[in-house]
Amino acid sequence: MNTPYTTHLICAPQLNGAATIGALLATPGESVVADTPLVLLHVDGQAQEVCAPEAGLVGSFVVERDEAVSSGDLLLTMEIEEKAMQLFPLLDEEPGFAPACTLPEAKPAAVDRQNGTLTVAPEAASLAARLALDLAEVPPGPDGVVDEDAVTDHVRDILIRWRKLKRLVVD
Repeated sequence: MNTPYTTHLICAPQLNGAATIGALLATPGESVVADTPLVLLHVDGQAQEVCAPEAGLVGSFVVERDEAVSSGDLLLTMEIEEKAMQLFPLLDEEPGFAPACTLPEAKPAAVDRQNGTLTVAPEAASLAARLALDLAEVPPGPDGVVDEDAVTDHVRDILIRWRKLKRLVVD
């Protein structure tokens, strides 16, 4: 059985002002343990390390040395081994959600076609990565942002449709 990996986005932490990339401390493809320093940032004359959140493989860097970055900017990707877990306990009865046919049709995610960007909250990106979801398929919330609630609602919708399909096939 192959070990499942999920791509995680490693971003700059909350910073008090602009920072520059001082050094890339790992190489793409390198296997690292949790808390291994990956990037050295220089913030107002102080050095700050960005470390691996968990053990995994360093993916690709999207920044270079001496490049300016801000809070939340994407620095690199990592492939992190997923731990076996049950996302939702088995339920004896159908959850009390509105029937799918009465829900408004889902809109595609908020994508700015001119520059190809999708507005996603960092927590939603992390949750979607853990669940191996394509964020472009997740309808945004009322504010046009894909947040944790939007990801949860999308997963719930998938599970309800799957359960209905399973009942059709089994019955």
